Amino acid sequence: MISHALAAFDHQRVVRAGLRVLLVTCLCLAYQDVDAQAKSVGGLLEDFASSVVSGKRRCELGVQWMSDGELYQGVLVIQGGTGRFDLVAPRRIVQTLTSKTEWNSVFLFGSNPRDIRSRPAEDYVPDSFVLTREGGVWKMATCDRPDHCSGVTVVEGRCA
Repeated sequence: MISHALAAFDHQRVVRAGLRVLLVTCLCLAYQDVDAQAKSVGGLLEDFASSVVSGKRRCELGVQWMSDGELYQGVLVIQGGTGRFDLVAPRRIVQTLTSKTEWNSVFLFGSNPRDIRSRPAEDYVPDSFVLTREGGVWKMATCDRPDHCSGVTVVEGRCA
């Protein structure tokens, strides 16, 4: 379902659509400017953030970003303050997620990265995500090192 959409997603189409990434170095956050998709993506991110805070619904978000010239794709699954992140490309990694909420922001911290056979992936730095509401619009970024952040594109999602 979501992972199939990720496999079929054409990154070049996004680049041609004119989506821009702005790196805010002082905060180590990168945000995606959401143009025509603002309502649908913003609604998904708002539902996702609400689910983290309330814990009442289970949400899945298919996401992708570029880092060091590689395309990363995966699925965030969360209910309440915990969940998992299933990275499907460039390699298969599963991580545990925990969350922290602060004013207009939701932080998701990855831990315990492991390969598909549940062996520790000691060479993989856990992913961390931040959702921030700015001017009524939700934006998402990932920072895998203190000096390296990337804007995250939401490919698909649902909350039930």
